Amino acid sequence: MTISLSEIRARLLTETPKEPPAEPVRVTNERGGYIPHKRVYLAGKIAKNDWRAALVPGLREHAYWSSFDMIRTISGTVYAGPYFVGCDHGCSHGPNSHGAVGKEFGCMGDNWPDRPTVFGECLRQISRADLMFVWLGHGAETAYGTYVEIGYAYAEQIPIVVGLPAALARNHAGWFGLAAARTVVFGDTAAAAYSAFMALR
Repeated sequence: MTISLSEIRARLLTETPKEPPAEPVRVTNERGGYIPHKRVYLAGKIAKNDWRAALVPGLREHAYWSSFDMIRTISGTVYAGPYFVGCDHGCSHGPNSHGAVGKEFGCMGDNWPDRPTVFGECLRQISRADLMFVWLGHGAETAYGTYVEIGYAYAEQIPIVVGLPAALARNHAGWFGLAAARTVVFGDTAAAAYSAFMALR
């Protein structure tokens, strides 16, 4: 399935606007506010042996965008995306691939989506989420798609929780994205930061 940019724009313009965002929680340590949610979008750099596998059991086995409502995170919430190819051969984890565009490497045969489809589906999944958890660990300064996702979620008034290693908190390259967060949590790994957020309940 291919989605054109004009179709994406049309969808965005016809959707019902959401309520104004709540006043953001300004957090200076790991004890921020818990945000109730049912569908979480896990934004952050996509890589071989991806960090999301620790948060979403069985993620590698799911078919492309076909089973989002069935995939659960370790906290029991629905995984809203992004979907990427998790074969961990590295087939789809080259530069500028968003973990899903890599037809020339052949792991998925002819089933590779094109870039407009990946972009449109990621925005659609963000729109369906009621929380975005962002991992800004090492290498986040080159996670260009993540910053687009943060901006889109912010514009859609979806609460954003950012997790990052405490050692990177003071002078993080992603400070602009951090400004969009309602809650910031710290952990040495994405799983530790996500667990710290869930522990705030």
